[in-house]
Amino acid sequence: MKEIEHFLERVRLRPALYLGKKDLAALSHNLAGYEEALADLTGRKVLFNNKFQCFVQSKYGRAYNKTIHWSTFLLEQYPEEEAFDLFFALFDEFLMHFPHWEQMDAAYFKALESCFCAPNAFEEDPNTAVFTCVHVLGGEKPILHACRDQEGDLQFLCGCAHTIKEARVISLWEACMLDTTIGTLSTLKRGASADRKEENARWIICEK
Repeated sequence: MKEIEHFLERVRLRPALYLGKKDLAALSHNLAGYEEALADLTGRKVLFNNKFQCFVQSKYGRAYNKTIHWSTFLLEQYPEEEAFDLFFALFDEFLMHFPHWEQMDAAYFKALESCFCAPNAFEEDPNTAVFTCVHVLGGEKPILHACRDQEGDLQFLCGCAHTIKEARVISLWEACMLDTTIGTLSTLKRGASADRKEENARWIICEK
């Protein structure tokens, strides 16, 4: 819902007018109230706070305490003005990755969060480098093969044969954004692999 984006842009430009100062706690309360008002007016729940919460939790992984709100987490990590500015940096990143967030199912964001915050989530930091291929990264093919090699590196590929030139390196977080089901492969041991015949099919794990 563009109203949320427009509201936040107005606050970004003139925080003193809307909040008195750069106050992230006040912003989060105003944002929650604005969401409720939009829901009353339109009859539709926006769920920006819920989706953004999952987004932030997935980015910070196990460093994030699941029981606290995103604003509280940022304020615990940074001074007030810095936390305020960081929120908008994260907001920009959120929009870059999910320009149509309002049309996306909240379950997707919950699954992304679970890749890094669930009890059986990846132990790796979300920024850990993993291997993929041009076909997956370009959206041409889904991830159909995954493995953890003997060095412990993770690979998420389309299942076709590749040349070195077709290899790409992305973060584990980016890989999970492409396909949240790989979160179920978090416990793959070194030398183990997982395959499926098609997107949304069940993963079959093979441990050597």
